[in-house]
Amino acid sequence: MLTKGIVLHNISEEQARYCLLHQSIIEAKFGLQISAQHKPCEYDDLLQMLNEIYSSFPKGLIKEITTYYKNCGIKTYVKFLNKESMVSGSFYFNGKEIILYYYPQSKDQFGEWVIGHELGHLVHKYLNDLHGSEKLKNEWINLNNGLKYGIKNWTSQHKQYFVRKYSLTNYAEDFATVVELLSEISVTGYQCNLVGKNCSALKKKIDLLLNTLLTHSKSFRKLKSNRDKEYLMLRMAME
Repeated sequence: MLTKGIVLHNISEEQARYCLLHQSIIEAKFGLQISAQHKPCEYDDLLQMLNEIYSSFPKGLIKEITTYYKNCGIKTYVKFLNKESMVSGSFYFNGKEIILYYYPQSKDQFGEWVIGHELGHLVHKYLNDLHGSEKLKNEWINLNNGLKYGIKNWTSQHKQYFVRKYSLTNYAEDFATVVELLSEISVTGYQCNLVGKNCSALKKKIDLLLNTLLTHSKSFRKLKSNRDKEYLMLRMAME
């Protein structure tokens, strides 16, 4: 039985109501619709993970993005699919709806980074639409110092410009992995990802992302002006 996105497996009505309440709170907070094919106990863990990662971004930013698309007649969905997959998540847009797919049963390792990575594609689309896709792409790629996408070799030089090897897949994945990095929910987690790296080149990409958000995001500008240090992205912006 499927009730508002939750598959019920012989559980009490009280448990079902709790999951629905948790889901509805998160949906209202971020302006999207969530569904899943998981047992409520598993689903609640996924909702908690989703809420923690999404909440690590500046307050109001995600809802600002989903509201923008809602006003364009485009709904945003998050779907947890209970099936094995070679990937942990994917981003889908068909002109009418945006869907962030997550596959917790994937053969690839699933975790908080996947939540942040697919959200990175949503942030990327938003900035493409407001800033100009070609303009943003040129500004971003110019920071790569001539390093190309689509290559298999991962060298010490690449570590200075890219978050991880998967970033070399293409420009879109490079952008998403930077947002994924920023979704770390603690300063310690962020710093651990950069241990041993000469990260000055990578920080130029972070600066470009933050400055582009400051240009186009009202919620981001508001938090910046308030010097709100609760959010990791703003802490980095003020370094």
